[in-house]
Amino acid sequence: MGGGRAKGCYTRRKGSKDAIPAKFGTLGNMAEGKHILALVQPGTNSRDIFNDCLAGFEEAGHRVTRLDLGSIWQATARLEQDQSRLGALKGDFTQLLMDLVKSNRIELAIGMWANVPMTFINPMVEGRASTVFDAMGVPLVWWWLDAPHWAHNGVFVQHLRSDVARGPMSHHIINNPGTAREMRECFAMGRVHAIPYGVHAAKFAGTTKDADHDVVMCLGPGDPAPTPEILKLLDARELDWHSARQRIASELETQVVAGFAGETTVRDLIVELLRTQVHRRHEAMLSRAEEIASGSALLRQGLEVLVRTPALYIKATDLVRSVERYERGVTAAHLAKRFKFAAFGTGVTDWASRWGVAGSVRDLGVVSDAEQGNAYRRGRVAVNVMRWQDDVGVNIKPLEITASGVACVCARRSGLGELLTIGQDILDGDSPIDVAHAVETLLNHDEQRLALAHSGHQRTVKDHSWAARSQQWIIRIFESEP
Repeated sequence: MGGGRAKGCYTRRKGSKDAIPAKFGTLGNMAEGKHILALVQPGTNSRDIFNDCLAGFEEAGHRVTRLDLGSIWQATARLEQDQSRLGALKGDFTQLLMDLVKSNRIELAIGMWANVPMTFINPMVEGRASTVFDAMGVPLVWWWLDAPHWAHNGVFVQHLRSDVARGPMSHHIINNPGTAREMRECFAMGRVHAIPYGVHAAKFAGTTKDADHDVVMCLGPGDPAPTPEILKLLDARELDWHSARQRIASELETQVVAGFAGETTVRDLIVELLRTQVHRRHEAMLSRAEEIASGSALLRQGLEVLVRTPALYIKATDLVRSVERYERGVTAAHLAKRFKFAAFGTGVTDWASRWGVAGSVRDLGVVSDAEQGNAYRRGRVAVNVMRWQDDVGVNIKPLEITASGVACVCARRSGLGELLTIGQDILDGDSPIDVAHAVETLLNHDEQRLALAHSGHQRTVKDHSWAARSQQWIIRIFESEP
């Protein structure tokens, strides 16, 4: 994660007058506003979400200075083959960053994923590798839109349980408590705060469009192509999704027996997790593993091995979660067969062809973040199915859909009811069949559909703005114990 020391990055001595403070602030000065440095990455949707979040901080009375990382990345990319010159250049950029922080009296820095420590030199602070913000005594937020092992194309896995990630000034923010606990206890990442996403509601209000489809859905990347068995399931008279998931779990169990043959206690624990996945998929993986292992010394031993070995934990839990890997595709294809269906995202036409619904899907193309509200309003109902890689936590889509003023049906997920009241602000379903039934109910009852859309919109605007969320961030960061 970097090493060495940038010019001006000095190791702090215990007891020095500029040592890292034990506490960073009090509730009494929250209203005064903070001067925040945002290190903004290039990109499309992730960059837009970050800028929406920063606009919320500004709306709440904080001052935000943005430093665009794009030009820095371009400059360093040109020297990837010359490590000596690359190190010198990163050192210069790090010194410039330190000067910027000091001269502007920055009180908090925010960067997505591990962009900050992977862009700048990580100095030694009191004998351990740390971020440059540890060296300066300034809190740094690592904001994770993905679980850490998915970020940076998987590169960050090698840095789990590292000193850099758990430095005294580092705070990690993720959208759900299940992954937050894994980050703390399995990946040893120090302070991790579970804070849901927010939304910039005004942007999603946009220009009103008349609905010309029954259902609109955003199809994100990462879903596997359907197998012949999955396509046969979709063509069946009745979609028996529960039995299909049981078969998938059984097939994966065979892989576990072969793939973990030399790790018996770990293997047995994974097999039990797979068997419970069919009925208990909404429970956080680590908590479920602890309950399963509680009655067996051998299984407890397997859990201890998993928890202290991040790569093994990731391999095992991703395999268990992959029981759900076809759910989004099956749900979308099932809806396309039953309703007038439109979708937006990358490769929708190719997706429809692979899933056997090419003649039943209207491809709305790639839609910018600013135009998503208009895209959702093309449907009388909008549907969201979260990706299979996470077993708990709610993505940002339900907030974007409700902010757009559209009735939302969401695949069931732990934590959804804490954001929006099920049955009043949003409907959910525990299977593709359930989701389709919820959609059909709304399409057949205009009054209920419009009431749901109105209530969801009001709730999102009131409780889930980025301005409101920013204050939750500030309180957690400046009031958490060291």
